[in-house]
Amino acid sequence: ISNESELSVKQDVDSIEISGKEFSLVFDKISGVISSYKVNGTEIFKQGFSGDFWRLPTDNDKGWGLQSVAKVWRLATQEQTLTNISLEKISDSQVKVITDFSLANGVADLSLSYSVSANGQITIDSVFTPLNEKLPVMPRVGLHAEFKGEFNQINWFGRGPHENYADRKESAAVGIYQSSVDKQVHDYARPQESGTKSDIR
Repeated sequence: ISNESELSVKQDVDSIEISGKEFSLVFDKISGVISSYKVNGTEIFKQGFSGDFWRLPTDNDKGWGLQSVAKVWRLATQEQTLTNISLEKISDSQVKVITDFSLANGVADLSLSYSVSANGQITIDSVFTPLNEKLPVMPRVGLHAEFKGEFNQINWFGRGPHENYADRKESAAVGIYQSSVDKQVHDYARPQESGTKSDIR
């Protein structure tokens, strides 16, 4: 990606497009999600970022009823309604797009702020605000995105090369590792944790 210093920004009723010399980034104003991110003409995303607060229950989860007790977080992951989207110019070489969402019809709010630089770098800050003091334990908190299938290699600095967890990681040395995405999943008969790497930095 180039060090081009200026950004081009175009807006219409449905979208915000930000582009530099070697990239273009498009936000959908209806959903608030990135609908396209191209670098040198190559599309990166299949689906842009959204809040993720749910995972499939494992055997241990089912033992205490996660699927019933915490089902509001499944709903919050599925139902994210855009309440505001705004564009702020920081400088000629940086802009910020702020997207605000209501989760599960008012259970919580999520704000995602994208700082976009002229070299194509995107920094995302997220702010999660619960709107009820009696919400159940959250199975997961993070962001979800889907990349195009050709992006199938991963590198990490942490424990590996095999999967490892907080209570089962002594056999995994800290190092720099490379693998493919398809090798991170173990096809258990029922959903279980799979592919985790501890102490990533």
